[in-house]
Amino acid sequence: MMGMVGRNQRVCYKKSSFYQSLTPRINQSRLHHSLDQKSGDKMHVVFIRHGEPSYEHVTRKNFVGHGRDLAELSPKGIKQAEQVAKDDRLKSADLILSSPYTRTLQTAAIISKSTGLNIKVETDLHEWLPDLTYQNSGFEHFIELIKEVKHFNGSHNTNCKYQWESFSNVRNRAEEVLIKYVACMRIVVVTHKILISQFVTQDKIPYCGIFEIEI
Repeated sequence: MMGMVGRNQRVCYKKSSFYQSLTPRINQSRLHHSLDQKSGDKMHVVFIRHGEPSYEHVTRKNFVGHGRDLAELSPKGIKQAEQVAKDDRLKSADLILSSPYTRTLQTAAIISKSTGLNIKVETDLHEWLPDLTYQNSGFEHFIELIKEVKHFNGSHNTNCKYQWESFSNVRNRAEEVLIKYVACMRIVVVTHKILISQFVTQDKIPYCGIFEIEI
């Protein structure tokens, strides 16, 4: 699904049947091979974390699991998105890729309105899945789950009590998305904290923070 929001559409993505194995680092050789087939130029990826969300409405509705991902940006989050949209690093981008969650789509829409870039929604840019049963029962359950994730360093195995997504899988699915866009020179990716953290070394990833990588 592509949101026809912007003015300056550039067709620069292609389908790919590549499958990335679960690795702790991005498979540069595979990405570079795809780039070499194009022109030998490197691709710049500009990651942006979404703005601050407000969970007031979804909490009042007693939404659980994925229902909480319907939360919109807070007024502060909207201002954060409006501010990051003015960043010069976005001006030369080909398009915006966005996670399908409300907080990322709203952030991407604000950036698109300011820059004129079109939005392409990519499902696999969604946030890390802390509960693969989609039945998160509340805050106490979540706290226990996070303790388990930290204990196993984000690597799910048969000794785990809860069903959650391994961090390596987060990176793997994001890499498969990026490979489809090797024909682009520069793309903006509006996504989530844990996904971004699989590609950058910074410990702090603030709302609407910008993080660039070159592949």
